[in-house]
Amino acid sequence: MKRISAFARFFMACFCAYCPLSSASVMDFESLPSGTRFADDLDNFPSQLVLEEDGIRLFLEEFRLHRFVGFFEAQVVDGGDNALRLDNMSVLIDLDQVGFPVNSLTLEYMELGGNDNFAVNGGPILQLDDLTEIPTDIAPGVIATVDEGIITLTGLIDRVLIGGQELTIDTIVAVPEPASLVLLGVGGAWILRRTRRGTNFSRRAPRRQASLRQLPD
Repeated sequence: MKRISAFARFFMACFCAYCPLSSASVMDFESLPSGTRFADDLDNFPSQLVLEEDGIRLFLEEFRLHRFVGFFEAQVVDGGDNALRLDNMSVLIDLDQVGFPVNSLTLEYMELGGNDNFAVNGGPILQLDDLTEIPTDIAPGVIATVDEGIITLTGLIDRVLIGGQELTIDTIVAVPEPASLVLLGVGGAWILRRTRRGTNFSRRAPRRQASLRQLPD
């Protein structure tokens, strides 16, 4: 284990003093065994609920690219701790059951190739070359920032769709008001986590992408 920096200790002290863990809901995929798969060949289907952690619910959804759609695979992978790798698939993060209005959401990700889907609060599904292209004004009353593999959404949020041809997602944190204090604590937790893990995920060689099927005219 790497030595924890003084900076990380400072943030964790702020977290413990001002922001108890109960202030936020977290989905980190640790409740599923590594290797768990959700796929078309396993009779999974779009809009299927496959996971609930801390009130955050995860539904499978189709991945879209122009006039084509894919629904291939999502798999829990272990890169020091669990994450979810999406291969021509999207997931819907539903926040209706967390027990509080969500005023901020953060999500870790790693691009491994191909295109991405992203949408907030039922808005139009954006088809992006990279998640850094997410617009700041992603939805009415919701601001998005993307920095060093972390997406942060600020505003009232009830659901988020994210997908990719080769995309890995990890720790999802839903935060109530007061957002500023809780985010300070979440930032400290991330610093500790990144110091401990070194890197978020192991990079993998690009794999053959599943064929997308064309939508009918």
